[in-house]
Amino acid sequence: MYRIPVSSKILKTIGYDSARLILEVKFRITGKVYAFYDITKEEFSRLVNARSIGNYFNSKIKNRFQFMEVK
Repeated sequence: MYRIPVSSKILKTIGYDSARLILEVKFRITGKVYAFYDITKEEFSRLVNARSIGNYFNSKIKNRFQFMEVK
């Protein structure tokens, strides 16, 4: 999946597959990539338009959606 760089202290890149409703995030410090499932287009839009992408991710996505590490 193609990911774009974002301005965030915790996230380096994010990508979205609207057909499969998958959000991929790459963490800045660890470099690990995780896929989050059942992310609607609206939720993705709120993430990318948030004042703080990292804060939005931590409060609205992390630990609220199923996820797994992408190898």
